Amino acid sequence: MVPIGKFAVSPTTMQHDMSDRPFNMAKRNAKRREILAFIIVFLVTFSIGLGSALLGGPSITDLIPPIPVPLWLSLPIGIAALVIAMIVHEAGHLVGGALSGFQFRLISIGPLRIARRPDGRPALERNRTLNVAGGATVVAPKIGYTTAEMARFIVGGPLASLMFGIIGLVVAYRLETYPLLAFIWFAVGSLSSLIFMVNVLPISSSGFDSDGMQLFDLFRGGSLSHAKLAALNVIAESTNGLRPRDLSEEPLKTLLAHETGRAAKFTWIGQLITFARMLDLDRADDARGYLDLLLENPVVPAYARRSIAGEAMFYFAYYRRDRDAARRYEHDFRVRGFMEPQTRHRVEAALALIDGRTEEALAHARKGLVAVPRSVDPGHAVQERELLEAIRTAAEASRSESINDRDS
Repeated sequence: MVPIGKFAVSPTTMQHDMSDRPFNMAKRNAKRREILAFIIVFLVTFSIGLGSALLGGPSITDLIPPIPVPLWLSLPIGIAALVIAMIVHEAGHLVGGALSGFQFRLISIGPLRIARRPDGRPALERNRTLNVAGGATVVAPKIGYTTAEMARFIVGGPLASLMFGIIGLVVAYRLETYPLLAFIWFAVGSLSSLIFMVNVLPISSSGFDSDGMQLFDLFRGGSLSHAKLAALNVIAESTNGLRPRDLSEEPLKTLLAHETGRAAKFTWIGQLITFARMLDLDRADDARGYLDLLLENPVVPAYARRSIAGEAMFYFAYYRRDRDAARRYEHDFRVRGFMEPQTRHRVEAALALIDGRTEEALAHARKGLVAVPRSVDPGHAVQERELLEAIRTAAEASRSESINDRDS
């Protein structure tokens, strides 16, 4: 894989509307696609086994080596094999991205992630985002990439899984005289093959598209393909260091133009980036309009809802000085979900500042500034650094004012 109930918003209030028909319809359709995907995987596996039996080939049970270890030990071996299979898949994406000239930013596997430091060296960190615990690779596409280069990055993962799956199963078959090694290779090979089959299917789950779905969107043509390319282009500019106000307008216009149809699944990206762009241009009133559109969007993916709630909290706390309006978004901000550390500290600092918790606001602003250089989105990080510095300056001024009042 290459991280709310529906928000119903009025100028001063926000409430969950879980009965919203478009949102629930989208959830039901996504669930149906997931069920269909598993049915397809089952049928493909069953057909291979049935065909092998009818043609006189080995059955599935003949191919599975005997488990040479106690059952309690087979579980950790299986978990280790799954981790290896996930690493191989994500490494395939990295190789594909490197061949296309894309720059590595982040790879996450389970509770750990490797992120690129500002000096270019990799750093091992704890992965605090459960949404991408199943494996994720983040790269910065070069500006002006071709469709073939993006396809090479996407295909790298499934291709690596397929090749490693075949190698694992062949090696396991050849090592039948070494039961333990045969079992380990079989576990790795079969899990890599399963990852390949699941990822080549064109499905979406919780807002994340499979590799098959990404390729399908990329090459199918029409408005969906144009919207996806527009989203990738504007993200490429941002991850290569262009701040929101300097991003190209044409890709954003393309994203914002698709409010209905299949291409609408990318509209929220345009709304979110344009919101940040308006703030970066000191047009807070215009930014409010895009924020409202974003909060009313029924197809915002689950992994993005926390970030959107955080931006709403920040907007009302920092730009409108409206404590009550900001607090209405707090529930969705506190749930687990993808959010970069400097963004979380920026929101917390703005909220603490409006509440009069000066020292806490200052602490969050400082922590956010420390986290900024590690951002996977250098362009947006430029804007966030300036906002955090402004909050730090305001908190320091407020603290000095309080000290002077006490002294007088």
